[in-house]
Amino acid sequence: MTKIFASAALFAFVVLNLLPAWTVWAIVVRDFGITFLRTYSEFKGRPFTTKKFAKTKTFLQFLVICYVLVFYVARSTDAFKEQLTIIDAMLDPPLLYSLMVVVVIATLWTGVLYVIENWNTIRELYASPSRVPESR
Repeated sequence: MTKIFASAALFAFVVLNLLPAWTVWAIVVRDFGITFLRTYSEFKGRPFTTKKFAKTKTFLQFLVICYVLVFYVARSTDAFKEQLTIIDAMLDPPLLYSLMVVVVIATLWTGVLYVIENWNTIRELYASPSRVPESR
């Protein structure tokens, strides 16, 4: 559920021209790819080992989502009109781009770590027959 929420928020920010689309696609493809591998692995009775760094990746994603959301809402709120210059600086495209690059690097790195840590499991999963042989 958190992956769907994060993906929806990130894509909404792309539509609002706040975040670069390629960074969001990189995150979403990695998240759903690893989720598919983990789900398939668990279905086959061979759960993946996970690392704490994956939780850090999720934390970074939500930190950026909250950051953008807070400043985007503040920019359209009358109570913060006097701080508009500061708010616009916090939503500066190069700054948001840099934040997203950091999140993408962390996200892709955890994907690489998942594959490395679980390489034998992945090989076994895809080497074993997935169909039941037909009876003659």
